Amino acid sequence: MNFFEQELRKLFEHSGEISDPRFTGRMCLARLTDTTNVKLEFVTLGIHEKYAGIKATIINRNEGQVDATVFRFSDILGKKAIPGNPNFKDGLSPYIWKCDGVYEWYAYQPTPRDMEILSEAVGGYLEMFGDLTLDHEMGQQMY
Repeated sequence: MNFFEQELRKLFEHSGEISDPRFTGRMCLARLTDTTNVKLEFVTLGIHEKYAGIKATIINRNEGQVDATVFRFSDILGKKAIPGNPNFKDGLSPYIWKCDGVYEWYAYQPTPRDMEILSEAVGGYLEMFGDLTLDHEMGQQMY
């Protein structure tokens, strides 16, 4: 299991919004409803090998992509203090980088509470799609 799979498992393995999660590489694919899946993956935001967010893509198994959004670590977690490090007096927005061939969190290791906050943010988004398929199948429109 690689670093990304480990981190995705921490975030989503026991999530109440998804079922049957499958972890591979930098992504997790899981079921939201009988006809809707979600793909969760670490993404860069324009800088090579700097993973600064998680992208969630909602996929209807019959019709394709329904929606997608990116959860930036900086938006969800903000800047984190790095005690004793004069290079980050104002803190640092967490991200994953590759150093000497190894992926790791740069300068700040998210706490279990940070991981819970990230998971809850993504989970809130996923909740919006949990009943969407049922409403669509029943011929109702969501407003």
